[in-house]
Amino acid sequence: CRGQGLAAAARPLVGVRATALTHPAPSRQSTRLAVQLQKCPALPTEALEALVQGLGALHTLRLSDCRGLRALAARAPALECVHLSRCRELRDVRLGCPRLVELSLAQLPLLRHVAVGAPGAEAGADGTPLRRLSAAACPLLGDSDVRALLASSPALLACDLR
Repeated sequence: CRGQGLAAAARPLVGVRATALTHPAPSRQSTRLAVQLQKCPALPTEALEALVQGLGALHTLRLSDCRGLRALAARAPALECVHLSRCRELRDVRLGCPRLVELSLAQLPLLRHVAVGAPGAEAGADGTPLRRLSAAACPLLGDSDVRALLASSPALLACDLR
């Protein structure tokens, strides 16, 4: 999407809402992007991963009711918040996000595996700065994955595993 802008990159995806937030800094301006995808019935995994990896300033990713999505594996250096809900076919989430502080998983009935982190994350080489974790209505998410998330998240302040 370089040179074409966010709208051009997201055009083929139905239900895309993207927001660019510019925050003034003392010596420069930085842009933080938030992408929200809702009710995308045939969202190809490859397209989503390319979108996430192609947006270097992506700060927040929200996916809701993206029924065709089966897996999400992406590296995103600036991504801090990921919210996944009602993506009924999602089975596997692997995120290389060294700045991830919030991960919310809700109503993902087929989710079996979640892995988060990247070498050199801000919380230390063995962990992520993850502070908030929620996994509600994810009945197939294994104990071993939850234990690994907890063990690799020394900065965790809140955890909701309903």
